[in-house]
Amino acid sequence: MQTSHVQTFHCASHGLTDTGNVRSHNEDALLDAGAAGLWAVADGAGGHDRGEVASQMIVQELAQLKPQVFLGEQAQAVSACLQAVNARLISMRALPGSQGIIGSTVCVLLVHGKHSVCLWAGDSRIYLLRGGKLQQLTRDHNRMEEFLAAGFSEADLHKYPAARQLVRAVGVTSPLPLEMQMQECCAGDCFLLCSDGLSGELEEAEITAILQAGPSVQATVEQLVQAVLARRARDNVTALAVRLENPTDANMTP
Repeated sequence: MQTSHVQTFHCASHGLTDTGNVRSHNEDALLDAGAAGLWAVADGAGGHDRGEVASQMIVQELAQLKPQVFLGEQAQAVSACLQAVNARLISMRALPGSQGIIGSTVCVLLVHGKHSVCLWAGDSRIYLLRGGKLQQLTRDHNRMEEFLAAGFSEADLHKYPAARQLVRAVGVTSPLPLEMQMQECCAGDCFLLCSDGLSGELEEAEITAILQAGPSVQATVEQLVQAVLARRARDNVTALAVRLENPTDANMTP
C-alpha cells in the first residue's frame, strides 16, 4: 500500500492479486509505486510459467524508473521501458528450449499534477470512477471489434472465445504498439487497474457499486477480488485502486 503527495493530489493506492479458483499458478503481476505516481498491472501469457516471467519482468523494470519533472517525460520513459522489455521477450524466443511467445498485457497509470496518463497494450483495463459514473479509459486490444463489425451482437460475443484473442501484447511484435491517453484529474477520482480475470467476471454496475461503497482503497480492492473469488474465478484476478484526494482533505489515509 502506498500514500503519496503528487503536487495537487494525495494518492492513496492498494493492489491485490490472486491465483483464482481454477488456475494452478498466478501469471498476473502489479506495481504499486504511489511515491512515483506510477501504477501498473500485467497479465502474462505463454503457457506453464512463461507468462509469469513476462509479467514480472514488466513490473520489475517499471519499478526501476526514476520520477521525471514533467508528465510527458515520465510517459516517454515508461514507453521506452516497455519497448525494451518487449525486445528482450522477443529475443528470448531464440534461446535453446524456447517454446514460442513469452508475452503479457500491460496497463500503466501515471498521475502528476492535475493530469494523468494511461498507457496500455492488451486487454488489462483502467477504469475511472468520477461523480458516481464509471468510465473505461482503455480500449481492449483484442478481436472484439472485428466480430462486432462482422455483425455479431455484443451480448453473444461470450459464445466466441476467438473474439477475446489479443491483437497487441508485450513480447509479440516489434516495435510494441502501445496506446496512450491523457486526461485531467479531479479530487475524488478513483482509478481501477485490473486484469481481465476481474473485468471478465464483474459487470460494470457491480464494479461501480464496490468502488463507491469502499471506505478505503484497501477495503475496495479486497471486496472486488472477493466478489470474483465467490464465483468460478476461472482466471487469475488482479485489482489495483488509486484514489485522488485534495491535500487539505481530512481523510487522506488508505
